[in-house]
Amino acid sequence: MCAPADLAHASVANLMTMIGGTPCLSSANLDGHLRAAAMGDEERAHLRAARRERIAKDAAAQLAVLEADRVEPEGGEAPRPGDLRDLRLEGDLGMYTLEMQQRREDLFEAHPLVNKWLDRWWAAAERYFDERGVEGRKDGKLSADEYKKFHARLLRVVAAQGAGFCVSAEEASSMAAADFASDAGDDGAVDREEFRFAIFQLADQWTNSVEPQEYIEFLDRGYKVVFQELIDNDKPKLPARWNAELKGKDKIKKGDVGLTSVRCVDVMTQILFDKIAADNVTRGKHAKMGVISKMGKDGVAANGVQHMSLHVLNWFKKSYGTGDAMKKQFRSFIIELLHLMDDQNSPLQEFAMLFGQLCGVYTESGRISAMPHEAAEFLILHLEGIQSLIGQAKKSGLGEMSALLDVANKSKGSAQKAEKGKKGKRVKKAAFLGNMKSGEEIESVNLVNAKSQALVEGLIELEAAKVYLDHVLNEELGVPDEAPLHRIVMVSLAGLSVEAGRKKRSGQITGGERVVRCMRFTVLLGLIYNSWVRDEAS
Repeated sequence: MCAPADLAHASVANLMTMIGGTPCLSSANLDGHLRAAAMGDEERAHLRAARRERIAKDAAAQLAVLEADRVEPEGGEAPRPGDLRDLRLEGDLGMYTLEMQQRREDLFEAHPLVNKWLDRWWAAAERYFDERGVEGRKDGKLSADEYKKFHARLLRVVAAQGAGFCVSAEEASSMAAADFASDAGDDGAVDREEFRFAIFQLADQWTNSVEPQEYIEFLDRGYKVVFQELIDNDKPKLPARWNAELKGKDKIKKGDVGLTSVRCVDVMTQILFDKIAADNVTRGKHAKMGVISKMGKDGVAANGVQHMSLHVLNWFKKSYGTGDAMKKQFRSFIIELLHLMDDQNSPLQEFAMLFGQLCGVYTESGRISAMPHEAAEFLILHLEGIQSLIGQAKKSGLGEMSALLDVANKSKGSAQKAEKGKKGKRVKKAAFLGNMKSGEEIESVNLVNAKSQALVEGLIELEAAKVYLDHVLNEELGVPDEAPLHRIVMVSLAGLSVEAGRKKRSGQITGGERVVRCMRFTVLLGLIYNSWVRDEAS
């Protein structure tokens, strides 16, 4: 467990900032998990009561409108899922019973994908509309003026659906003021909790049921309308030494096609493990873990270790020479790396994002944060140890429970189909488990390199992950168990874990264990070191 004071500690504040700029952690709702864990029982009960009161109040208002003037859908047809119609005018009284209110509360509090999208909305709103104060810091809230700018884009959600919605500038300003007055707290600003609940209410207003998928589809569609233009303009920035190689005819342009995604990931893996080998030689095979030199302006540290971005360039030069062939291969690699880093639907995104951050890729808004050299080197030092942890979980036969059940259901369906067709063909079992994200299925990819496959889809047993990080914190960084950073790290691991199970020969699936995905564990390790270094420096 952790306490509210832990979140205010300098080392933890640094960690939380980096989490916000690391999509594979921010998309896992880690920030929300940590804030919830830091709440006391009384504060948590008060928050839940306030949510319940707001849901009940909204339901009462909707019922009053429905009972006063119900309007049937035009032509007697039911509204199509996803139409942005004001359901206050064509709703169902049964949608506002106590049972339905409880289902709404459960969706908001516990559904992983609904919460993922609500967190994504808040992260983008804070990133693009929460302006920095006099000290150069964001305050984590939207003022009236900041909210008004966000609200102007929010109105596009209705217009984008062709609902015949059109308002004047004066009307839009009046609507923004009214919504701000409704959403803001006593402090006269909209914070994370208030914003997330307001967006949930928006989704609730424009959906036809309390089925999670409808909320998810609305939030997904609305997010693109409100934020995609801002994200597209918030392009990743490459290291200066990479830009120097991509000038003139080699400059990357929109629409350029690079390597295949599988080939790109395999190249990333080769480069990573080539760097491990090179660094071991440079430092000496028996270099003490945790001893890292500061980086020089030339991209080489005092101990001879190269910055990751420089090592990438040198790897391509070693592999393809220094002429046009090298530039062609390097350019194709970077094109696909950038594509994967921004492809939220790819199972390879987290690995590509980690690689880019290690090399120093970032965005000006903080959507993507470059990993400082010291943190990157610390992480790379531990990659072989992480591989060992993955091997332990694989050897024990652990798999994510959602993936195991999905494979079992697919196999069962295939078997039934084969039996029905009476073709007498043997049904093949799934080659390997799909990569699942908290209930969201993402198509898995077969990679040529076994090390790539392990890094992209590898799992680590939660207890083994705790032991490993406890050793890192205690022995390598000197962070005791009672330190805020130590407590937050252990709570973070629990928040990143997912249910795991084993499939017996009989086909029965047993559960009760938890695992952490390799990529998330790896990134967390690098951010821990960065937070510790910054705290020590201050």
